[in-house]
Amino acid sequence: MDQNELTNFLLQSNVPPSETESKHFRELIRTEEAKYQSIAVDVEALSEQRQVIQDQIQAYKNVVSPARRLPPETVADIFRLCAAIENEIFPNPLAAPLLLTQICSGWRQVALQMPELWTDLYFHVQENATEETRNLAKPWIERCRHHTFSMNIQSFDMLPDSFLDLLTIRPAMITLLELEIPHDALTFLEKLPSEVVFSNLQALAVRPSVQNPDLEEDWLLWPASVRVFESASKLEYVTMTIQVEGFNPALLHLPWHQLKELSLNKPPSSFHIPCNSIRSILRKCTFLEQCVFSLDTRFIEEDLNGVITLPHLESLAITINHNFGTHFFESMVFPQLRTLTLFVFPPAGFPVDLQPLADLQQASNFTLTRLALIYMNVDQEVLLEVLRLMPSLIDASLTFVLGLDEVFFSALKDNNSDTALLPCLSTFTTDCTSFPLPNLQAILESRGYPSDLTTSNPPTVAKLQSLTLVVEVNFDQSVFENFVRRGLELTLDRLIGRQKTPESESEEELTPEPQFE
Repeated sequence: MDQNELTNFLLQSNVPPSETESKHFRELIRTEEAKYQSIAVDVEALSEQRQVIQDQIQAYKNVVSPARRLPPETVADIFRLCAAIENEIFPNPLAAPLLLTQICSGWRQVALQMPELWTDLYFHVQENATEETRNLAKPWIERCRHHTFSMNIQSFDMLPDSFLDLLTIRPAMITLLELEIPHDALTFLEKLPSEVVFSNLQALAVRPSVQNPDLEEDWLLWPASVRVFESASKLEYVTMTIQVEGFNPALLHLPWHQLKELSLNKPPSSFHIPCNSIRSILRKCTFLEQCVFSLDTRFIEEDLNGVITLPHLESLAITINHNFGTHFFESMVFPQLRTLTLFVFPPAGFPVDLQPLADLQQASNFTLTRLALIYMNVDQEVLLEVLRLMPSLIDASLTFVLGLDEVFFSALKDNNSDTALLPCLSTFTTDCTSFPLPNLQAILESRGYPSDLTTSNPPTVAKLQSLTLVVEVNFDQSVFENFVRRGLELTLDRLIGRQKTPESESEEELTPEPQFE
């Protein structure tokens, strides 16, 4: 057997080789390894050559690319669209605008020459990263050049340097400032240098950054020495979240007299704001147009300071916690009021006195177009009297603890404009869990969807365009298909649990508060 035959025989069998045969196979291994190394060197060299050629091809393609022929103005328009789709602009190299500076030198110059790309920024200040954040914020803000910008700062760090340093970088150019900071960090604001002036600040939002949402700590400790926002001559919009019992926001040093929109919110299961505090604020806010607040009306005292008149107020939303909450309206005049929302929290079965609301309408003589009465229980005869004082209502949201009765729906079915209840009504939200569906169907038939299409006496009231119903989970909406086909816009808010009485506080109520446009 020659050498080749012996080699093939050993490769195809399990016969152990002799010493001589083993030596021969070791020689074959060394020979093949040498060939492999030689080929590997050649492959590596060819791979490098291939990459060089690919890079050259790409470079040639870049020269003839349509993007290369885009004028800077078009590139700038594209960049604006890229920035517009970002909800929160924060330093991220994989998102606009930082990503736009990493494509090519030409496009980088375009991005750096567009101050509007850098006018919105969101900073999450992390512990032990203050210097890094400032080093990133300074060049970012400098790219705004002469443009004003908005700033959102979120911090869980209790050290003042964690966010104060950011407020000292061109504070005069900030138009919108949102601070989401620890519960007592506002005390650090008094450490700002005296030369820090927010001369262009138009909107201010302050809320606590509580890591544990169930944690109820005293918050908004704003000492009298903090006057940094009092000199903000353009400040018109203020939103605050208050989480401390008995806190008096009227003591805050803000330019109340120039505010147009004010929102004093509270976290769930937190405390309402004392009634007298709100009255003190409203006396100062002579130019207020929109206002939202949660009101503690358990201890309403007689106001001996005369009538409160807000000549420009158009929208008011109040959460009350007591059946006498509407007495807050006594000695008030809102001649331009157009939208009013009254929300009882927690929902309860006690009757809410609506007479002060009727007195407010008669004293102010306003033309209300949107009204929402949520979570309350009322005397429905008084409700009808109040609604008849508001014939201009276009949008009404009435979701009560005990629902609406037959008397109310009988009044709403009247389609004679001279006697009808709410003749201009086109959007209606109500609770569909406590009254028969035929009542609602009869209302629709009298409000633009007659069962007899050949009727010769069409209604003289407005057609109901939109209907929102609070219904049980298993509600069958097929009963309204005929009305939907004829143009009715129907929305269903399905309940998972329902709270009907003060004693059933453990049950969950998911009826949403209406959002007016």
